[in-house]
This record gives sequence, C-alpha cells and structure tokens, in this order.
Amino acid sequence: MFKKLAVWLYLRSVSKKEDIDFFLNTRYDREKNIFINPCERLSIKQVLAIIESVDQEIIKSYLLGLKISREHVIKEKIAILYIINELGNLHSIPKRFEFEEAMSIFSNKLFEIMKEEMLFYFQKLEKQGLIKNMYNCHLESVKDAILQAIYNKQFPYM
Repeated sequence: MFKKLAVWLYLRSVSKKEDIDFFLNTRYDREKNIFINPCERLSIKQVLAIIESVDQEIIKSYLLGLKISREHVIKEKIAILYIINELGNLHSIPKRFEFEEAMSIFSNKLFEIMKEEMLFYFQKLEKQGLIKNMYNCHLESVKDAILQAIYNKQFPYM
C-alpha cells in the first residue's frame, strides 16, 4: 500500500496533467535548439496515449531506484513526441520503416537530444553507487515500449 502511494506521489510530482497543453503546443527546432510543436501529426488521444506509455516506464524505472527530475521527464516526453512526429504519424510509421530501422532512427535521435541528461544521470548514479547506465536503460525501455505499441497498433489512430 505504501509503495503504491509513493509511486503515485512521485509520478504526480514529475508528470502533471496540466503538462498536456504544453506538449500539444511545443516542438524541437534543431537550428535554434528549442522545442516549438511536436504534435502536428498526432491527435490529442495519441499524445495522451504516448504520455501514458512514458509514465508507465517512468514508474518501472522509479521502482528500480531511478528518480528522474520533472525537468528531464518533460524534455524526454517532448523529445519522444518530436521523434514520432518526425517519423510520420502512428499509422504511417510501420508502412514507411521496418521495425529495426525505426528503432535505429528513434534511438539515434533520442540519445542525441537526451545526451546531456544521460551524462547527468551517469555521474549522479555513479556518485550514489548505483548502476551508472540506469538512465540509458530507461530510455531504451521507453523507446521499445513506444515502438512496440506503434507496430502492434496499440495506440489510438483517431
């Protein structure tokens, strides 16, 4: 009971419902290194489903001892929405890319955008005596969950 409450409190502290408007109105501009609007090709239901999928992976990582900051959770979600939007839409991605190709593209883009956070958690976890690449594993888990859901048609298409 206490563990469920702790998980719920942690998730609510890093992933707030009011963030949805922010995610719907933000995207990454590579030249300016800023986010502007990652959801041009995604419906509100799709964005919510993707955010929920990321939240589930955040919970799993938290239960393994990784506490990701709110700032990094927001950047991670925006990055994922941006990458999916860049690949196409949820319906076209499996038609445009083989699963392995999409996985490679997604990994490269995600790790490029999140490289500062990866270094931050590597150093932080090393100081704490924990597994240093725990955050990298978290990002891999998120990427896999998202792509599995896309290719298995688990996200809403409307």
